[in-house]
This record gives sequence, structure tokens and C-alpha cells, in this order.
Amino acid sequence: PWESCSASCGGGSQKRHKEIVRKAEGAGEPCPLPAGLSESRPCNQDPCPVDCQMSPWEPWGECSVSCGEGTQERSRKVLVEAAA
Repeated sequence: PWESCSASCGGGSQKRHKEIVRKAEGAGEPCPLPAGLSESRPCNQDPCPVDCQMSPWEPWGECSVSCGEGTQERSRKVLVEAAA
């Protein structure tokens, strides 16, 4: 059986190993060298999800009126868009 993938996303690898159960006898075909007893394949090649990242809040702006009820605004920027 294949081993678990080495990464959950972004590209990993899986390995599996064979073992010699019975050696060749007489004119039988010899078993592969140790390097031929394992193989690997890529797995979980999809990109990893990326969370949205925002800048810190800017300072509050001036009040919209000098007396009574007004509003103040502040903003921040998207530094990294979210990606699935």
C-alpha cells in the first residue's frame, strides 16, 4: 500500500515498498536491486488555500460636522486576496 502523502496541499509525495518474498531459484529471474523495491509518486498537487490578509486600520478621519451628530471613517486595504 501507498504511504500517506507528505503534504496535505501544494505538492507532496507518496512512497510504497516491496519486499522479496521468495528469491529466484535455478534459472529464475533475479529480484530487483534494493533501489527497485520502492517507488514514489506525486500527491496532493492542488495549491494550498490562502486566507485574506488585511492591512492595519488607518487612523480615524475628521468628523463630518463640527457639532451635533456626524460620522468618522477609517479604512484598511486588502494585502492578500483569499484563494481556495
